[in-house]
This record gives sequence, C-alpha cells and structure tokens, in this order.
Amino acid sequence: MQKRINSKLGSEAVLDAAFFLAKKVKAKAILILAIGRINKEWLEKAAKNIKLILIFHSKKLCQSYKRAGYEVLYSSPFRLARFSRIRHAIITAMSKKMIKKDEKIVCLSGPVSRNILDSIMVLKVGKPFTELSVPKGQEMGTDAELEVIKSVLDIATEIGTFGHGGKPVGTIFVIGDTANVLKLSRQITFNPFKGYEEKQKNIMDPEVQESIKEFAQIDGAFLIKWDGVVNAAGRLLLMPKEEVQILKGFGARHNASAYITKKTKALAVVVSENNGNVALFKNGKILFTLEPIETYRHKVST
Repeated sequence: MQKRINSKLGSEAVLDAAFFLAKKVKAKAILILAIGRINKEWLEKAAKNIKLILIFHSKKLCQSYKRAGYEVLYSSPFRLARFSRIRHAIITAMSKKMIKKDEKIVCLSGPVSRNILDSIMVLKVGKPFTELSVPKGQEMGTDAELEVIKSVLDIATEIGTFGHGGKPVGTIFVIGDTANVLKLSRQITFNPFKGYEEKQKNIMDPEVQESIKEFAQIDGAFLIKWDGVVNAAGRLLLMPKEEVQILKGFGARHNASAYITKKTKALAVVVSENNGNVALFKNGKILFTLEPIETYRHKVST
C-alpha cells in the first residue's frame, strides 16, 4: 500500500513540475503518455491554461477521457522502449494535426509496466519529424501522407514485436516516388496486390493491414504510394555492388533502403530480422528507430 501511495504522489509531483516547466518555456502543449488514469483535479486545472494531449494504449481509457472533453489519442499498444514511445506519440499527434512542426512541447512518460509518470522532456518538433513531409511535386493536397507513414510504422512495429511464431520478420516498406522505385527494383515473386482496384488495397484499410502482416514473410519489399495504395509486394531493390555497404554494420535490407531513398524521393521503413527494430530512412540516412522491448517480445514468444 505504501509503495502504491508513493507512486501516486510521485506522479502528481511530476505533473505539477511539467505544468510549471511548460509555462516557463512557453510550450504549446503537454503530451502525457499514460498507462492508467491521470489525476482528475490536475487535469481540470491544467486544461484551463494549456493544451493537453492524452495518449493511452487503452481504447477504453481513450473513450472515457474523450467524453470528459479532453484531446485524446490511441497509441500503439506494442511495448516500445521509452524514447521510441515518445517518437511514436509525436508522429501520432502530428498525423491528427494536434501539434505542428516547430512547436515546443512538454512530454510526460513513465515505464510501460507501471502506472506512474516519472519523466519530463521538453521537445521542439523539428528534425527528424519535419523531414516526414512529402517532397515538392509529390504532394497529395492533404496531410494524409503522415497518416500513411504512421500506419506503415504501426504495421512494421507489430511485425517487429510479434513477427511470425514470436520471432521478428525482416521486411521493407518503400513509401512514395513509386514510378522511380519501380525502375530501381524488380519482381522476385508473385505480387499479391496485382489485379485489385486501388480502393481494395489501401493501407488504411484494416483488412489490407492484416494481409500485409501475412505477406511480410514473402521475400522482397512492399511499394506503397503516398495515398496509401499498396502497389506491390515481393520487390527486390536493386543497387550496384559498390553501394552494398552504404551503412557500415548493417545488413542488406538497411543498405538497400539507404540506397533507394538516396536515389529517389521515397521514404523506407525497415524491420530488422535480428532484433525487431524499425528504422525509418530518408535521403540515404536513418531518421530514427523504434525499438520493441526485448523482454516483452520474449514473453510473447514463450
């Protein structure tokens, strides 16, 4: 009981400190990545002075706080390491237009295994998040491309966490600049998306997402247009022999992704077969990585 009381008091102290800090640095919003319920009195007081964005892994909690009038987001339930959870939360909030590029925010988080807030970060939504925008000349006229990127990251994270039979499955998703990516790749196995109408193979469709998780076991990359339409699966990304080690210490998938994003205006998302980490590439470089918690993945596989 004493430990539970101390945890509660600790979270309340962190909430108070975050509110003070947000005012001090003139933050636009406070993001709270919570496992369970948040102090009601604090929320009511803080909401009168600053924008709050509550992020839960529970749809039930999301619905409860949304009914109470708060801005709420449902985030991936996958067990990501702390900084990976924060990156994912920011992308989620940006995809819903709750925060904008170059805004300063205060982010609260805690361990994934306990309902406690114990960490405060002040962040400016700059690089790498500002680099997720669609290149000039390829805009769709909406912000839907960020939703597409988030959907790909969610699918990739689930594949990296659960994989097949509890083991990570390595795969690549190439997003955008499809015409040029097709020129720098070739089909190495059957394309399960060939012959379907575009509306039947959009990555925003939950049924298509489930199919992708199954097809991830096929060798080769997925090609996805900026509007979310899955153009192909089972594509081999071609690269000259002299380019096979663009990134020292990484395998073939990461180097192929570095090359294709260096030669085209596409983004690439790679799931590592070794550890399930998800890396996002642009311009031949890794923008950031989402890391599943090893102990959780092992627990799932046993």
